[in-house]
Amino acid sequence: MAALEWPEDVCPASLPRRPESNTKTFRSPFNGSSQTARFPGTRWVCSLTSLIYTYDAADD
Repeated sequence: MAALEWPEDVCPASLPRRPESNTKTFRSPFNGSSQTARFPGTRWVCSLTSLIYTYDAADD
């Protein structure tokens, strides 16, 4: 996987990360019952929150 360059002028306000198990939930269209299946492996989930700049602040 190639490394990406992060822009220097973009500063994240928060970047929480957490592991999430690999599960899928299926719902029956006939009776509404649900079944959850767990698969091997875990993936990482992150959410990036950035600051909002006004046009005046972006010009500086």
